[in-house]
Amino acid sequence: MATITHYSGRLANRSALSVVSVDDLRQCRTHPGNFDPERLSKIVPYCFDMSRGCLIAATDIDPLAAAAAPFHYQYLRQHAGEFVALNWQQLQILSREPICAESTVIFSPGRCGSTLLANILAANKIVTVSEPDFITQMVPLLKQALTNNQPTLTGILHLVRLALRLLLKPILNEPSLYALKMRSHANRAPLLLLQAFDKPPKPIFINRDFASWSRSRARAFNSTLQASLNSYWLAQQAQKKLSSCGPLLDLDYAQLTASPAKVSEQIAAYLGQPLQLSATVGATAIDSQRGTPLAREHIASKSHNLPDEATLTQLWQDYARRRPV
Repeated sequence: MATITHYSGRLANRSALSVVSVDDLRQCRTHPGNFDPERLSKIVPYCFDMSRGCLIAATDIDPLAAAAAPFHYQYLRQHAGEFVALNWQQLQILSREPICAESTVIFSPGRCGSTLLANILAANKIVTVSEPDFITQMVPLLKQALTNNQPTLTGILHLVRLALRLLLKPILNEPSLYALKMRSHANRAPLLLLQAFDKPPKPIFINRDFASWSRSRARAFNSTLQASLNSYWLAQQAQKKLSSCGPLLDLDYAQLTASPAKVSEQIAAYLGQPLQLSATVGATAIDSQRGTPLAREHIASKSHNLPDEATLTQLWQDYARRRPV
């Protein structure tokens, strides 16, 4: 029987917002085990270890509980203590069957209500996973492969596709639709990421005006103005790329919070699935990031040193005008 490597122990104490990495397992103990597909049918992907050619997945986590968390990767960091390393052949064995359900993928600059939107979809009984970070981890490799050669790009997309199947298989009970919410890092390669799905998803992009967004980002992440300008520009470029390559639902944070009924109708029409107004309104009444470092109670007390709204708006307009596309 083929063998696999098991990891036992808590993940290294890194920043809650850092992208997942195999280095997170540096404190774990390792021991060999047997590869038993039946016992590994409900494991949860955590990260790729490209240097060793394997996917690291948690074995002691309820996949549904992880999917219901505000941030999938943070839930795994906090609760997982047992992992396995699957080589590519083993990953292929566990992920043979394609996921044929319809899907939507949520993109945003961050701090735009994308987690709230994910909660709205989940409240309407749409299986939703917020920020599975093994996808975020692969964005730089996808960008690099795009500039090098197509075979490498095709191979990386295939690995992401297999990991997505592994993520979704235990949480999809023949639904007609599922949703994934991306981190802002995905704005660097939105069209490439869509190619990793078995069936082309319908993307949603949720945005926010630069002034209020940059202030929110500064409070949450202590971001500099220059970093915010760069990140916001990347997000706007991602939105343009998505809108130029097929259907895209554009949503606005202010509209989402002020008129949830209207937004609910837009989403339902776009996805072809009815949403219950009561479920949508109920989701908007709850802090979508409760229990995380980004909960309202933590962010509200933080300050920022950015200029006034009019100045921020002008700074963004000047930056966008100067920066080449």
